[in-house]
Amino acid sequence: MSNFFNLTFRNQTVEVDGNRYDGCTFMECRLVYRGGELPSFVRCDFDRVNFQLEGGAYQTLKYLTGMYHGGFSSQVEQSLGQMLGAIPEEPVRVRQYKAEAVGENWGQLAVWNAGLVLAAVIIVAMLFVGFVSYPTREVLGNDQPLREEVPAETTPNCPMTWAPSMTLCATSKWSSSTATPGWTRPMAS
Repeated sequence: MSNFFNLTFRNQTVEVDGNRYDGCTFMECRLVYRGGELPSFVRCDFDRVNFQLEGGAYQTLKYLTGMYHGGFSSQVEQSLGQMLGAIPEEPVRVRQYKAEAVGENWGQLAVWNAGLVLAAVIIVAMLFVGFVSYPTREVLGNDQPLREEVPAETTPNCPMTWAPSMTLCATSKWSSSTATPGWTRPMAS
């Protein structure tokens, strides 16, 4: 007995004795049963399929047909009814996959996506308030700088070779002409 899962048979002759077919598709096939162990078809699709009986199955069908037409129709129907009642039905399989595995979790996906969108909106709003809106409300006044520059001569640990040039720059007309009133203020010594 062989097991076949989710296969597609196309334009083939398939001997089905004793085989189990689960989720298979048969298209324009000829299914041959020779009278051996019964085949099992679970959730299968059949499209333009011919069933053919051979061997013992054909001989049994030929015998029953002859008896039926020979006047023993009630006995044949009774025998077939007893046989059909003795064949167990295929058990109903319990769904073995979680909804997340088969794509049936649309509600959960919507909740997660809404949460992510809400988090992104909150982050963008925080960045807007922190970098755009709040600093424009912080007015320091016209006489105060927006930033404070530290004069070079107050920098500690300068090499001795720089000291004369720093003093020259601080006292020259060049440094006073480059200063912008209201934007820089020297630190208190």
